[in-house]
Amino acid sequence: MTRKIAAPLVVGMATRFAFSRHAIFRLVSQIRIHYADSPLSEGKAGQVHGGDRLPWSSTLDNFAPLRSLDWQLHIYGDATEDMRFACASKRLDLRLFSWNDEAKKAGFERDAAYLVRPDGHVALAMPEQNVSELDSFVHRHVLKFETAAQ
Repeated sequence: MTRKIAAPLVVGMATRFAFSRHAIFRLVSQIRIHYADSPLSEGKAGQVHGGDRLPWSSTLDNFAPLRSLDWQLHIYGDATEDMRFACASKRLDLRLFSWNDEAKKAGFERDAAYLVRPDGHVALAMPEQNVSELDSFVHRHVLKFETAAQ
């Protein structure tokens, strides 16, 4: 009875108010989930911490690559040759995005590296493109990558 009668009435009334609509959207979409205490969450670069959902940037369309459901390394700016080589040798999908004001506003740090999990959360945020730190994280968590798309 609650699911068939009471719930639709309560939800219907609640969605009439902007505050309630936003609260319901956050609950259903799960955008407030973060994994800061997870072993697969390390580092901070800009305003982005390991465990945070990857911030979205509409001008960069940085969520489009997440459709592949692969591990990816995102860099907003330029990648070093060492990092390019490390990603290629690991078959880790390296995604480069132009640095712009919206990337900064989203909380990214220029030329930082963000290892993004298949679920769209940041596993490792590195303010500097530290290949040793990436290698250590990959080894410690026994991560295997399947793609090397560019």
